[in-house]
Parts: sequence; structure tokens; C-alpha cells
Amino acid sequence: MVSETPPLASQSVTAGETFSLTLDTPPSGLANGMGVIWNDPAQHGGGALNGPSSNLTINNNVVDNAINYGGPSIGPIVTAASIHTVAENADSDQVATSPHTNITVSGNRVTNSNRSAIRFENVNGGNISNNIIQGSGLNPSLNLYTIPGCCETQAQYLADFSMPVLATNSQAITASNNAITANLSNLISISSTASGSPKVAQGSIVAAYGSNLGSTSSVTVTDSRGNTQSTVIDVVTPNQVNFYIPGNAAPGIATVTIGQQSGGVLIDTVAPGLYSADSTGTGVAAAGAAIYSADGSITPQNVSTCSSSGCAPVPLELGGPSDQLVVTLYGTGLRGFSNPANVSVTIGTAIAQLLYIGPQGQYAGLDQINVAVPPSLAGAGLVPIILRVEGQTANVVTISVQ
Repeated sequence: MVSETPPLASQSVTAGETFSLTLDTPPSGLANGMGVIWNDPAQHGGGALNGPSSNLTINNNVVDNAINYGGPSIGPIVTAASIHTVAENADSDQVATSPHTNITVSGNRVTNSNRSAIRFENVNGGNISNNIIQGSGLNPSLNLYTIPGCCETQAQYLADFSMPVLATNSQAITASNNAITANLSNLISISSTASGSPKVAQGSIVAAYGSNLGSTSSVTVTDSRGNTQSTVIDVVTPNQVNFYIPGNAAPGIATVTIGQQSGGVLIDTVAPGLYSADSTGTGVAAAGAAIYSADGSITPQNVSTCSSSGCAPVPLELGGPSDQLVVTLYGTGLRGFSNPANVSVTIGTAIAQLLYIGPQGQYAGLDQINVAVPPSLAGAGLVPIILRVEGQTANVVTISVQ
């Protein structure tokens, strides 16, 4: 969801009220009453499959703070663990029959889980292996509102929620080579410096957040193939270290180590992120703009203005009928695309012409996108920019068109 009109703060939240949503993906296949589309190729949300499920593998995920305040308000039926298999009937009631079969959970990194990290429930045959778990059972009773009538007592659930890995009402489950620690003092979180996502790309700029990082002199990345290499450090502060993911790091879950501290991150060939003017990953874009005229003249324009109170968009002029307004966006994790045909940019309701995408050329890891703003957007005002690279959607930033 890109925007909501009127905003939530201005809504009465009463029966019969209507509001408008702007989505970054056409909701084809959206059924009446269905909140998200489970088969959305860009994986914008989740959903449910008609089960029972079989021959299912869950791997290469970084799951952090999955169960937090407000998340499990419907009870433990879907919030017993950060990764949890469960069966429900058509009325969304938990059931202990019709088990799932041959379920594998492997190669995931689960951190800061208020309940269990991994829980198999109602599974016949499966494997839990090679997962890294750091910090589980941190707050087992958090928002424990309702208990399904089918399966366990509240006391049993609370006891279960303190266990990092467990299988209940299940048969033939094996667990092996899972690295489990309760110590969170040495945990760092890693994400894109542009989008804040824990999914990053080869050669991109990322940030590690933690404490006592001010003396950092070395950062190593151990990729999914077990290859460890030192990487280039960009910025060091007491609570943050910016560095570059090696361009030859294998895709998959990687471990980043800084001294005695470590954290996990998911590496892919692309992980599009766009910088915003205020460095939050949202709001007005960190971008440049210029009008290119037929006579060869170039008229630069400011995209934003920033002060101590934040950044605001500056309305961009489109120029005359023969002019072209070009916006230059900056990001990271973009350059690994396989073909320009797999890149698209939408500004507001219009498809923008892609002029260039690739390395910025001056700064390591920094990528650049040049797009022509469609003249049809004249007078559109504040509009979102939706960038998709190889089926992955970047964080949404905005510009204003006069």
C-alpha cells in the first residue's frame, strides 16, 4: 500500500465508512474479503493455501522480531513461533487432524523471537536443520488472549513458547545442526542503507546496527557456501557500521561478523532500494532533476528542500511541449538486473521511460536511475515512484509534479 485517503488518523473507524487505497501492484485475482494475495509474485503479503500441505520447504529467510506488540492479537493459533506450521479449518479454527507431510525448515536465521523460533504442529514427517537461532522465548505470555480449544492448555502453551525449537502433535520429525543461543548482547542487525530491508544485493551498501561499534576495523561476510571474506568499510560510528557486500558473495543467508558480534542477512543478485532525502527510506526521493530542452539547454531543478524539521518536496516543472523532465534517482542493490526489460518505473499512475539504470560511477555500491517524467502527470502533485527490478519492488519514495 502506497497511500490511504483519508489517512487513518482522520478516519472514524466506524461501520460503513469508506476510504481509498493506492497500491503499488494491480490487485488482479483479489477476492472479495481477502486482505492479501498469497501468490503475488512480488511477495507483498501473505495468505493461506488449501491444505494439508506437503513437500514444502521453508529456507533462506531472516526472521527478526516476528512476534511483537499487536501482532498476535488473535492468540497463538498463528503466533506460536517465528516460523510455525499449523492447520486451520474454513472457520479459521485450529485443528489437530489432516496433518501436513514432508515439511522442511532449513537454513533460516531467527532472532529476537518472543516465543519459539520454530514450531512444527500437526506435521507427519519433516526436518528442522541448519538454522541459526539467537534469542527465543523472550516474552512467552505477550498478548496471550485466546487459546484454541483443540490442542493444549494455557500452561502447556506457555511452557512450549519458552522452547526455541519443538514439534507437537507431530510424527517422524528430525532436528539437527541448529545453532541456538539465548545471548543477544552480541547480536547486530544488518539491512540496506537505502530501504532498511534485511535483504541486500551483491555489491550493495549495507549497514550493521548494534552497540560498541566505534572501534570497528574489520568486517567479514560468510556467505551461504561457507566462504568468508573481509569487506570494505565505509562509515564507522558507535552504533552503526556501513560496509559493502562483496560482489562475489553467494546468494542466500550470510553471517556478518564485527569483532565478537554477528548478525544475519539475506543476499540476492538484486535487492532494490531507493534513497530518500531524509535517509529514512520513505518520503521525498534523494534525487536530482533537470529539464532538457530541444535547443540543448539543461535547466536543473531541486527535488526537495530539507531543514532541521525534515525534508519536503519541491514541485517540479515539466517545461514546454518539446522539453523533457528527467529525474535521477539514487539507490543500491539495483545493478544486478539481467535485462533492462526486467526493470520498470511507475510514477503516480503513469509508466515512466527508463533512460539508465546501473552504477553511479563515482561512489562504490551506489546505483543510479534516470527516468523521463511523463507529461501526463502535469498538475499531479505528490506522486509515488514504484521501481521494480527482476520482480522485486523497491521501497516507495515520492516527488511532486507541478
